[in-house]
Amino acid sequence: QLDLDRRTLRFFHNMRDLGIAFTNVAGAEFFPAICLGGKALSAEPDHRISVVPNEHSVELALTDGKEEAKGDEAGGGVSSLPISGEDFRFSHDRKSPHVDIGGGGRLARGVKWGSCALRYPNMRPDTGLHIFKFRIVRKASRGGICIGVGDRLFDMRAKNLGASLGSWGYSSSGKRSDGNPEFSPYGVRFGAGDIIGMEVDTTVGALRYTVN
Repeated sequence: QLDLDRRTLRFFHNMRDLGIAFTNVAGAEFFPAICLGGKALSAEPDHRISVVPNEHSVELALTDGKEEAKGDEAGGGVSSLPISGEDFRFSHDRKSPHVDIGGGGRLARGVKWGSCALRYPNMRPDTGLHIFKFRIVRKASRGGICIGVGDRLFDMRAKNLGASLGSWGYSSSGKRSDGNPEFSPYGVRFGAGDIIGMEVDTTVGALRYTVN
């Protein structure tokens, strides 16, 4: 839960409260994003993460090495922003060159570290509840995946989410960071097959994470 009044950020695992993650959250507008990769060579298997608009819309299937997106309904319908199914795709404009997008925009993959935002519009205060789900399709043996938010000044093309100022993230290592390249011990690890939920309530200033 992101509380902008108290400047705190709290995570949940299987709806179990993992405690306060951050006490220095700041900024009036945020956007959802991910970061993935590592220092692996290009021949190494890549990390893959897909975005799921809601339970009824998109499942990403890997068939003979190709991504196939099924369904295309809009999700997150409680936000007061003008949202469509297209907003629940990864952005080709706000991403690192190290991140590749496939699956009709539903899948992000990469070997070297890089960040990528969703097409989703910036979440301003008092725009209601914003709901996101990410499926970990593949977690390589090296590096990791981070899911979180950045503020509107965060440079998605050149910075790593969670490890650079203006961003907050929950890592597949079970660690956290609020812009410090040294992540600190925090919660549980997540990997291939896990679904990470993120709910941003801009009315009360709450950000909640769930795993599966």
